[in-house]
Formats: sequence, C-alpha cells, structure tokens
Amino acid sequence: MDHSVAWELQKRAHVSIKKKEATLNTLLAKFLSTAAAAAAVTLAAVAPAQAAVYRGSFDPAYGPAYPTIGYRGFATFNVPNACLVGTFPNKPGFTKVVDSTDPCALGAMSLVAAEVDFYLLSDVTKATIEALVFAPPGYTPDPVSAAYISYNPGTGLNEVTGIDAVLFGPRASTTLSGHLVEMAFNNTNVSLVDYPAGNPTQRNGSNIATFQEFKEVTASTFSAIPEPTSVALVLAGLVAAGLVGRRRRD
Repeated sequence: MDHSVAWELQKRAHVSIKKKEATLNTLLAKFLSTAAAAAAVTLAAVAPAQAAVYRGSFDPAYGPAYPTIGYRGFATFNVPNACLVGTFPNKPGFTKVVDSTDPCALGAMSLVAAEVDFYLLSDVTKATIEALVFAPPGYTPDPVSAAYISYNPGTGLNEVTGIDAVLFGPRASTTLSGHLVEMAFNNTNVSLVDYPAGNPTQRNGSNIATFQEFKEVTASTFSAIPEPTSVALVLAGLVAAGLVGRRRRD
C-alpha cells in the first residue's frame, strides 16, 4: 500500500478515535453536572434544620393552699425556626398559635428542661428548701402542644412569646404535703397543681403566674438523614468525576 494512503487512513482513524473520546467526555461531563446539581440539592436538604431554645422563668407565691411557700423556676423549649416563617399581621395583641403537629414543627417542638425550687416567703434570701426537676429525662410523648408566635415591630421579627405544655412531675418530699406535682404552661402563664398519689381529684392549685421573661437563649440543631437514593446519586457523581479526570490524564 502506498505510504501516503496508509498515512491518510491512520490519520482518519486517529481523528475518529478523538471524536469518540470527545463525545464520551461530553456525555460524562453532562452526567457529572447533573449529579453535582442533584448532590447540591441533597446536601442542602441534609443540612441541619435550625431550631431555637426559648426560656421562661417565674417566681410567684404558691397561694392559699400553702400560704408560706413561694416557687421559682424555669422551663426551656425547642421551637423550630421554620414555624416562625411567614407574614403575621402587625396588629397589637395578634398571636398565631402553632400546634406541635404542624408540618413546620418536624417533631422538634419539644421540652428541653424544667425545674421548680420552693422557698419560704419569710426568708429574704429565698433559700431553696426543695427542688423538683421535671425534665430531663425526656417525656414520651413530649408535653409541648403549641407555641405562640407574634410579630415584634421593634425587631422586625416573628418571635415566640408563649408555650402550651403540661408536665407531670415528681413527688414532693418536704413540701406540698409530699404530693405529686404537675406544672402547666398556658401561653405566658404558669401554674402548679399538687395532689395525693392515686387521688388526682383532690387537687390544690397554685396562684397563676406570668413569665417574668420569655426569650430566646441559644440555638439548637436537628439533623436530617439523607435518603439512600440521594446518597447513591452523590456517589455516582463522584465516580463520574473520577472517570473524566482519568480520561483527561490518558
């Protein structure tokens, strides 16, 4: 065969191979681009969903049932930031009630901790004579049933202003006649009820107090778990990236 003809055939074969490689690289690049975009969406979905911790404190006299005792304490609650998103009317006194079963809650509207300290009203130092820890450990199901959210024109933000929850606590020992103690939150109000074990109808109610303050104190994170198909798609993208890199080196 003539050398010029052989050279021409070899050149054409080389061009054909290069075109096929270019086409394959293009297809791999498109796949990688799609996989990368899907991975970005997946990673965004996997990113932690933010929730804020709100703390309310109180310090009233117990009331007629135990006129010599005061009770002070606190409770902290998780409320997902997703529940604060939206446009709430800027009206005095307007409050939106968000139930714990609302999709925005994602199972993350919950009690973090609660404690009550009893003291003698006659003691100016308010030394604790008994402390009752309501949480932790956690309750099942969680006692939080709703959060109250209002628009604050001063900050321009939607803010949690109250909570609904009922906490069935421990038995007192040196105070409240050794009764079982229940703590209830209704929006911005808090109250205690004590009753003998086995006789919840014989109840002594405390004075209803208003939170001295109710504010955000820190941030908490709740992580989502990626779907298996999403993980597979991310891995596929990484494999494609490796293949493209290898072909370019070759």
